[in-house]
Amino acid sequence: MQIKNIPLAKITVPQIRVRARYDDDGQEQLRSSLSAIGQQEPILVVQSGEEFILVDGAHRLEEARLRGDATIPSVIRPGTMRDALLQNIAVSHNKGKTHPGDLLAVIDHLVKNEGLDSDAICQATGMSREQVERLWKISESSFAL
Repeated sequence: MQIKNIPLAKITVPQIRVRARYDDDGQEQLRSSLSAIGQQEPILVVQSGEEFILVDGAHRLEEARLRGDATIPSVIRPGTMRDALLQNIAVSHNKGKTHPGDLLAVIDHLVKNEGLDSDAICQATGMSREQVERLWKISESSFAL
């Protein structure tokens, strides 16, 4: 595992991703903690060529941008957008506090645009086949409306 400070300008945040949700108190607690003791946990990115694709740490990234930071500590893994989205599901889903619509959108993208089936998604994320297939069925019906 490689940890490196990378320029914020080189980080791409995917439009479709699973993201933790904070209420106002939780967001303020994060902001206060970052101000008081700094960023203790690096963000997670996938490096694809010169681009760094965000997997986990959107709130920390946003706060760094608001502070005017030029770089941010990051765990870097090699991969593609597909790898970033699969890792995003695995990390975010295991943390809880995510919006089901985000998960539906990512699974829909992985199936339709990346050509993955439920077995591949299960293997890469640790989700059960039943969970993935149920979400895929919901995404088909909700995105068809």
